[in-house]
Amino acid sequence: MSEWVGGNTSDKELDDGTAEVERLRDRLRELMDRFEAMKLATLRGVLTPGAAFLNNTAAVLRVLDPAARRDVLISVDRGVDVREALRQIRKRSPAGGSPEDAGRG
Repeated sequence: MSEWVGGNTSDKELDDGTAEVERLRDRLRELMDRFEAMKLATLRGVLTPGAAFLNNTAAVLRVLDPAARRDVLISVDRGVDVREALRQIRKRSPAGGSPEDAGRG
């Protein structure tokens, strides 16, 4: 992910950051399939929650408006846990639910 400079994050950079989460999710799924083929079900069990988390994160990032997505990606790039960054976005959203709730669960 490119370094954030003064809020000048382009839509392409936002899309690239979200695509990176999706690439990580896909790679983790490939590893899980390989472990399953090797009958390493225990390792698959360890990776399954991570894959679900990446899947939910990618889904949430895709439905956020660009400003909120930028805020999340910048926070994560600075070392903030993605769950905390999403919590902060939810706190700022109006009551009654928001698009980022789509990936919760």
